[in-house]
Amino acid sequence: MTPLHVAAENGSEDRVTACLKGPNWVRDRFTDVNARAHDGATPLYLASLGGHAKIVRLLLAAGADPELATESGSRPLNSAAQYGHVEVVKALLMAGADKNVIYDGRAPLHAAAEGGNVEVVRALLAAHADKDGPGEFNRTPLYFAAASGQTEVVKELLAWGANADAVDSPWHVAPIFIAAARGHLGMVKALVAAGCDTSVVDKDGKSPLYIASENGHTQVVKVLLAAGADRDARAANGVTPLHIATQDGHDDVVRALLRAGANKEALAQGSMTPLMVAARSGRMGAAKALVAAGADRKATNRSGWTALDWAKEEGHNDVARMLESPLLWWAAI
Repeated sequence: MTPLHVAAENGSEDRVTACLKGPNWVRDRFTDVNARAHDGATPLYLASLGGHAKIVRLLLAAGADPELATESGSRPLNSAAQYGHVEVVKALLMAGADKNVIYDGRAPLHAAAEGGNVEVVRALLAAHADKDGPGEFNRTPLYFAAASGQTEVVKELLAWGANADAVDSPWHVAPIFIAAARGHLGMVKALVAAGCDTSVVDKDGKSPLYIASENGHTQVVKVLLAAGADRDARAANGVTPLHIATQDGHDDVVRALLRAGANKEALAQGSMTPLMVAARSGRMGAAKALVAAGADRKATNRSGWTALDWAKEEGHNDVARMLESPLLWWAAI
């Protein structure tokens, strides 16, 4: 590395200035503003990485090239956006840096969105960065923000008109799906308010409501139901949200689905009703909720087994006693 590299990396404005404005013999020997270190980094790259905005401006004024990348392909704007150095980002954009250049599967906007750097996101959008640009696996900045739980960035991108329904490949996952899967309630609300498609499914046919039910995110389930999500939408394996919530013991989700009118007699997994699934899995809370909602205790699967048969077979004696009882005294427990 040259002395200019060292000064830029350390954030020493005085030394950078001395290198750039020193005697001719000093500039000729030590101050090639586009000199490369062993890894291809220029002084501008190092200053950008460290967030040294004043030094970045000095180097740009001296002719530093904002498009010179390291050997790995990272450019100054990529690193500045990733680490949230908004003033550096603005300086590089003013100097004409490519705002959509891809590094490691992400453009600067993807990196800023993933890192939750709202001010950097706003600066890039104001400079007309591609708000729906495809990164790795065709994922948009909105996807990256959703995946990393950056609700404020999601709101910012939506306010700038980002496509709320863009899906990745090959998994066909939309931002609403990943937000629902991870229980990001505020993000789900923002996406729903932006008019996202709540019926979008992934490659396995799972809807946002299904994945929220599977993961036990009750409040997300309620928001999706209120937004008109299909309460009985089946995954590719034929399982409904009510089946999966019952199987996994998410009693509050089961109750929310039942209150929304989910089909308590839907058949899946070998003609199993949700009550049969509850009995087989020993899910007392779900079983009580289903029976209290009027689920048919006498329904049989294609092998002729009832929910009671399943409870006895699997040794869930408490569930079996409840199913045998003609009373609903347990419903309030």
